Amino acid sequence: MKLKTSTRVIVIGLVFLSLSVIFAVSTVDATVVVKVDPASQTVAPGGSFSVDVRVEDVTSMNGDQAVLNFYPGVMQATGIVEDDFLQTGGTTLGFPIINNTEGTAGFGYALPLDGTPVSGSGVLATINFDTNASAEGFFDLRLTDVMLSNGDGNEITVDAIINGTVTIESEPTATATPTPTPTPTKPPNDDGGDNGDGGSDVHGTTPTPTPTPTPAAMLTPTTTPTLFPTAATPASTPAATSTPGGGTVVKISPATQVVTAGDSFTVYLRVEGVTYMGADGASLNFNPGAMQASEIVEGDFVKSVAGGGGTLPIELMDNVMGTVTFSYTLKKEGYGASGSGVLAKINFDTEPAAEGVHNLDLTGVLLLNGDGHKITVNEVIGGEVTIQPVPTPRSGTGMIAPICIILTVALAITVSAMRKRRKRR
Repeated sequence: MKLKTSTRVIVIGLVFLSLSVIFAVSTVDATVVVKVDPASQTVAPGGSFSVDVRVEDVTSMNGDQAVLNFYPGVMQATGIVEDDFLQTGGTTLGFPIINNTEGTAGFGYALPLDGTPVSGSGVLATINFDTNASAEGFFDLRLTDVMLSNGDGNEITVDAIINGTVTIESEPTATATPTPTPTPTKPPNDDGGDNGDGGSDVHGTTPTPTPTPTPAAMLTPTTTPTLFPTAATPASTPAATSTPGGGTVVKISPATQVVTAGDSFTVYLRVEGVTYMGADGASLNFNPGAMQASEIVEGDFVKSVAGGGGTLPIELMDNVMGTVTFSYTLKKEGYGASGSGVLAKINFDTEPAAEGVHNLDLTGVLLLNGDGHKITVNEVIGGEVTIQPVPTPRSGTGMIAPICIILTVALAITVSAMRKRRKRR
């Protein structure tokens, strides 16, 4: 199932915020607001700045997600850092995703269902930016795909979303402060009377003070209603449940392989020794300068659980950042796979000029059981691929000498035989 980047980010959050991945809207008494903070700021061209995504007056929140949209032609997101608001309820599971080509910085953070939901106000995430040295102007920072969930896995209504702005402009040139004209004093020879010129004896005029300009009112960001897209439901493929195993390991298979530059290769992400697993997710990080992900294919391990209703697959390839992110969740609670099997197959194409040893690292590994609780992963094992240069074709000159020798010997034998025949005649 192919999804737009922003939608993929949403669904990734949904997968880990709920077991059923079908949310019922909950009623919230207080007004819940998600906003960009500060609402407006000014930065010099080539400078850096940060914005917080805040939530206010939320109750019993167990997970959050949002996408901040920006202008990639004038600024680039450099990092997303989760704040400690949700982390006060326990260890969070997160998916920060930056796409500086499309101009999106998305995140999703969730507590396991045995975590403690949080209430109140706080920062969900801080997003850092660098601006281009030649950039100038007034730019929107727009929030989309905002979603919050409570401790029961239900959606929390967001009453208002407040966007932000950033102004990129050079420092104004300092202007000289005008010196006010002094009020003249009475001349020493002034006797208080008229000097016969029909005017006052006091020379000069009193300056008229210049009024102080009133600053322009600050722009108030427009409140945008929240939209909650509904995830598509893929077809299910029921099959038998696997046999239970021992300690849980997630790894890349094969651990090492060698491929020629310009060729393709495949890696499998496997789980071993898991019990009652109803959902899985992970990110595979690679060197985008040497290879490009071309396809993600879900393995049969989870979707083959009988009675699980099939899986909701989420698949995201980012060949700019060098990440492949996926998650697969059974649609029905109370079901899970046990044993060992393939979670996903990922195909890669290598660059024709690439060579060297390149790591394939696994991050963000998350397994949940059929009741939505986190499964302890005892070990995560990455892999590596060695890309060797295309071999130089052999010229074939090494075979010339033996062939010539054979031909020469054969010719000599033939000539000798012909001479013997002539002598006999």
